[in-house]
Amino acid sequence: MAEQPEKQPEEQPAAASPERGSRRRRFLAGGLVAAVLLALTGGWLYHHFLVPAPPAAVAVSAEAALLNLQDVMAAHPRYAELQQLREEAKSLRLSLEAAADLEPPELTVEPPEVESKPFDDSVWQKNA
Repeated sequence: MAEQPEKQPEEQPAAASPERGSRRRRFLAGGLVAAVLLALTGGWLYHHFLVPAPPAAVAVSAEAALLNLQDVMAAHPRYAELQQLREEAKSLRLSLEAAADLEPPELTVEPPEVESKPFDDSVWQKNA
């Protein structure tokens, strides 16, 4: 018998090869895993750094008081100085109101006297 040449497998197009399809699936699966890990890491970082922790319990004292502000102010060491400044402000306000009631003196300004010769010369030059 005559030897027959070995049959070479026909080459398939690259897009239809089974290795290419599984390679693409592995690439997509790896990308999906990377995206999920990135999303989880981002969520953890957001929660860890940006979300404030609940405030710690603070012991609240139940003390309450009513104060008369006039008594507290009178107890201050410089209260006498405040009273003096208030009286001075009141007297200044009253003097300003009294001054506002007065009529201002009438101010009149007389025009300056000038020689008429330059004006007469100007008229003569214009008419010449």
